[in-house]
Amino acid sequence: KAALARLNAIHKSYPDLTDLLKFYFHKYRGNYYYLMNEYSKGENELKEAETFYVTGNVVNEEERGDLYYLSSLVKTRLNHFRLALYYGEKALNIFQSVYFQKRCAEVHLLLGICYRRIGSLDEANKHYEWAGYISETIRYTHLRSKVEQNLGYMKSLSGESQEAIRHFLRSIELKGTDAEGQLYSILSLVKEYHKLNQQREMTEWLDRGLALCGRDHHPAKYYELCYYRYASEGFRDGFEPFMRDQALPFFHRHDMKILYATYSTLLGQYYQGMRKYKNAAFYFKEANDIYEQMVSF
Repeated sequence: KAALARLNAIHKSYPDLTDLLKFYFHKYRGNYYYLMNEYSKGENELKEAETFYVTGNVVNEEERGDLYYLSSLVKTRLNHFRLALYYGEKALNIFQSVYFQKRCAEVHLLLGICYRRIGSLDEANKHYEWAGYISETIRYTHLRSKVEQNLGYMKSLSGESQEAIRHFLRSIELKGTDAEGQLYSILSLVKEYHKLNQQREMTEWLDRGLALCGRDHHPAKYYELCYYRYASEGFRDGFEPFMRDQALPFFHRHDMKILYATYSTLLGQYYQGMRKYKNAAFYFKEANDIYEQMVSF
């Protein structure tokens, strides 16, 4: 709130700002909206910052690299992966030229995620390897934990479940007391054990994950874990209203497109198994509409 109040106070004097100051204003406001999960607003602010970078004669290359990196982060959140790659590659070139290793590692990880999202797994692996090498070299443990998480995703995609589990467990170990970070890996373990039909291990990690989240803290992970709780119990009574009235509306309301599409597909598959084909068709269409939007970017 204090940051927003300060930005609003500066905005009152906006016409009097130089183009250089307008660059910093839009860049910081874009960063603020990113942190507040208001990605479309953040994207608009960063476009303005790009304009004033030129007209304001900003000479600091790291500032330009930081702007491109932030733009790549925002576009990744909006599922505009090809645009995110464009800005990420530009950021990486700048950070490499000024030997900013910490940022290089972060951008390599982001590029790996984007390439994975568009199905270019070889490119994704290349960037994950660089992110892992640099983070290990400079002892950037927080990023290393994220690299392990994403290497786990890759092994899972290729059907190497035991290797995936090893990476997820290593990620949890590196995250220490970071509850939010742990939830990503715990959810991944739950999914992997579900795929392997290892009920005991799945239940163990479900219990651990649900102890770390709820509707009022880390709610997205809470709704995902609850889906797998229902799945582990044979989709008992209450599953349909939970998905229809709680989980999916939450994902939709918070513009979590990939989660909305993923769990719409899973609900469609459930209805298909129950021979409720009209309901299944509705949720499959919901998911397909989102995937088609994502392909256009």
